[in-house]
Amino acid sequence: MRACCCRPIKLEPESFLLHRVDVGIGHYFKGDWRRSLVAASLMLWVLSLFLPAYTTVLEYSDGVPLIEQQLDKTPGFIWLLIGWAAPLQIIDWSPVFAAPDPGWIPVGLSAFLPPTEAGALLAGFAWYANPLWAWSVYRILQGSRPAWLVAVVSLILAIPTLQPLQDRIFDDHGVNSAMMPAIGAYIWVLAITIPAGVALLPSKRLP
Repeated sequence: MRACCCRPIKLEPESFLLHRVDVGIGHYFKGDWRRSLVAASLMLWVLSLFLPAYTTVLEYSDGVPLIEQQLDKTPGFIWLLIGWAAPLQIIDWSPVFAAPDPGWIPVGLSAFLPPTEAGALLAGFAWYANPLWAWSVYRILQGSRPAWLVAVVSLILAIPTLQPLQDRIFDDHGVNSAMMPAIGAYIWVLAITIPAGVALLPSKRLP
């Protein structure tokens, strides 16, 4: 009888730990595409914090090329820190954000949505899409279907941030009159959209 020449594979402690973590993560997401989508949503949300969310026109002079305009780019984490207070910053009983006159937007800057007063009003509450999004993400990670109403409200609050806005707190007779959504805002809205899309899919398509 021949002895088996197979030798057991010996893993170093560090390699064994990494192997267990890799297998654990793979097992957690395997077979559940909803959790995989939520992982993508989480990564996009974190990425949006470190990218410019808005490009603010510090002073716009008609006819001056865009490259010579005074522009300021605010990263997403700044809006995460201060955005919750936007509904509290009422100026003369008016919302903090307004729709800028299209003539205040330099040629070369554009947005996904046109400026509207209704959108500017909702944009003042956009920060509150974050906890609603987080609740939907938590529900999916727990293996439950997210509430469609919570997902829809988060999307309604997030989408208006893709229009030009006028920050009425720092506006000085037309200076600082245009805030244009930048790459970070688009990625943030995409992150919010993913759990909402999962919630709105027909039940028969969910595993």
